[in-house]
Amino acid sequence: MQNLKSYSKLLLFLILAACNSPEAPVEDEPVTPEPEAKSGTVNFEGVTYPTLQWEAGPVWLAQNLSVEVADSWCYENSADCPELGRLYRWDAAQTACANLGPDWRVPTVAEWEQLAMRFGGFQDWLSVDPTGDPVAANKALQAGGQSGLNLILSGRRGSNGGFEGKGETGFYWSATPGDDGQALCFQIQKPGAKLNRRAATKRMGFLCRCVK
Repeated sequence: MQNLKSYSKLLLFLILAACNSPEAPVEDEPVTPEPEAKSGTVNFEGVTYPTLQWEAGPVWLAQNLSVEVADSWCYENSADCPELGRLYRWDAAQTACANLGPDWRVPTVAEWEQLAMRFGGFQDWLSVDPTGDPVAANKALQAGGQSGLNLILSGRRGSNGGFEGKGETGFYWSATPGDDGQALCFQIQKPGAKLNRRAATKRMGFLCRCVK
């Protein structure tokens, strides 16, 4: 009986000691932060455009292009539009980007898609299913969003010469042609809507961002 009592006391002591012993700290796994974009500038005709570059990708203009070339307009034919950017027909956008200097060009649709996926995703206007989260990308890419690219809802110029959509939407050309005189573009809208990839006739007046 004495041995049983001694054994019980020893067992109780071991249990209490285990409960009171400090636990080994649990180390959090290191979190790899999203690489920040490198910032820079490019100057043309007295205008300084901010630029951003993620990792080894292209350098993007972080402001709408406002280089004046044939077949380009300010919204409602205003005299100047440095903040909103000019509205270009597709061919004119290629010319305007090339004017910035060697290797500057309109981004391909694949480059737009890569950018969209970095910040969420996009919706093809002919598809029911989105790729990733096009609502998040639509918010992140426009003015005030986390991307810093500040895509603006500057509206568009129709192929018949009318202007519409300022403050509601913005269409940005890609360098990738489509079928029947069309080209692919990306459409941003007010926060809460989706970033859309779609096709439009090359005669439309859309906004332009250049890459290098």
